[in-house]
Amino acid sequence: MSEKKTAAHQVLARKYRPQGFEELVGQPAVSQTLSNALTTKRVHHAYLFTGPRGCGKTTSARILAKALNCEKGPTPTPCDECTSCREIALSSSLDVLEMDAASHTGVDDVRQVIIETVALAPSRDRYKVFIIDEAHMLSNSAFNALLKTIEEPPPHVVFILATTEVHKVPATIASRCQRFKFRPVAPEPLAEYLAVIAKKEKVAVEPEALSLLARAAEGSLRDAISLLDQCRSASDGKVTVESVREMFGFVPQDLLVGVAKALLDQDAKALAKWLKTIYEEGVEPAQLLKDLRAAIESVYLEKLGAGSGAEPAWQKALSGASAESLGFLLKRLNRALEELRYGDSPRLALELGLFSALEAAHDLGAWVARLEALEKRLVAGGGEIPSRPRRRSRRRRAPRPRLRRRSRLRPRRSVRSTWSPRGPCLTPLSSRRCRDRRSRSAPRSRRRRERRAAPAT
Repeated sequence: MSEKKTAAHQVLARKYRPQGFEELVGQPAVSQTLSNALTTKRVHHAYLFTGPRGCGKTTSARILAKALNCEKGPTPTPCDECTSCREIALSSSLDVLEMDAASHTGVDDVRQVIIETVALAPSRDRYKVFIIDEAHMLSNSAFNALLKTIEEPPPHVVFILATTEVHKVPATIASRCQRFKFRPVAPEPLAEYLAVIAKKEKVAVEPEALSLLARAAEGSLRDAISLLDQCRSASDGKVTVESVREMFGFVPQDLLVGVAKALLDQDAKALAKWLKTIYEEGVEPAQLLKDLRAAIESVYLEKLGAGSGAEPAWQKALSGASAESLGFLLKRLNRALEELRYGDSPRLALELGLFSALEAAHDLGAWVARLEALEKRLVAGGGEIPSRPRRRSRRRRAPRPRLRRRSRLRPRRSVRSTWSPRGPCLTPLSSRRCRDRRSRSAPRSRRRRERRAAPAT
C-alpha cells in the first residue's frame, strides 16, 4: 500500500511574502529608489535598512539580492524563474549569505562568516551578497572588525544590514552605507492587502473585522497576516467582528460607547455601572483605555478636519461633543495609561483616571460662549466692561541700618607660667602684673604709716 505524501502546511505570512519591488506594501520611496538604482546600474556596496518589525526589511534585502543575481539582471524586476531567483527565495543560494546577528554577535563569527570569505569570487552568480539581520546586536569588536571590509569591499560584494534599532549601530558603520527608512504600514493599505489574501484563500471576512485586524497589527504587515491566519483557523469559514474581538481580547463596542457617553455627560452613576460590567467581563484596564482612546481619536481628528476614518457608530454617538471636550478626554486617557503603566493597582488607576475626567469643566466652548454673551449684555446696557483692577503699589521703606552687634565673647587674656614652691602654675598676665605692683608699693606705704605714728622729738 503506497503512502500518500501530504504537502507541508505553509503559513500565510510566508506564502504571500512579496517577491518583487512592486509587491511591497506601504514602502513606495524604498521600492522606487532601489528600482531606479538598478535601472541606471548605480548599485552601492552597502545598504542599511531600518524600521519597525514586520515592515519588509529582510524581504527587500532578498528582493535586492534576486535583482542583482538574476540571469536577466541586474534588473528591478527579477524573473523568479531562473535558478538563482529560486534559490534565493528558498534561502539556499551559495552566493547570498544570511547572517543572524542576534545569535552570531562576536568578532569570531564575523571573521568566520564574512572576513574570510569576502575575498573569494562568487561560485556562480554575479554578486556575493551578505545580509546581516538584526545588525544592532553585533558587539563593538565585531563592528570594528567589519569596518574596513564595509568601507572598501571587493567589487563583487554587496552588504545589506537590517535593524530595528538604528541608534545602536555605530556612526562609522552607518556613514558608509546608504540608509533606507521603512515606515509602518497605514491601516487602510493593510486592510486592502488582507482583503486580497482572504479572497485568494476563499475566506469570508467582514470589512469591519479587516479594519480591526489592521489596527491591531500596529503597522506590521507580517503581524496582520498572522492575525488573519489565526482567525481563519478559529472560525468556521467566516471571520466576524465579534469573533475577532473575542479572540484577541478587544473590548465590545457597546461597552466603549457607553463609557464614552458617561464621560461626556459627566454622569458618575452611569460610569460606575459600566465599570462594574467591565470587571464582570474580565476586560483588562489597559486594553479598555487603548481601545477607548483609539475610537475617540478618530472622531476628534474628523471634527478638526484632519481625518475621515471614524466609524459610523462612533460618529453618531459623539455627534454632540465638541473638539475641545474630546481633546480633554484624550489627555485624561493618556495620563491614565501612564499611571496604569507605573502603578501597582490597575483597577485603582483606571477608576481614578476615568472619574477625574468628570471633575474638571472641560467644555471650553460653553465657557467662551457665556463670556461673549455677558460682554454683549454689558455693552448693550451702556455699561463698561470692567477691566482688571490694578494692584496698589506699596511704598518701599528705606532699609533700616543694621547695627553691628558686639561680640559676647570676652577677649582672650594672655597666660603666662610662673613658678611657685608648689610647682609651676599658669596665671593671667594682668593678675601677675597687679600682684607685682602691690608687692613693690607695700614697703613704701608701711614706712609712711610708721613715720606718721612716731612721736615728734
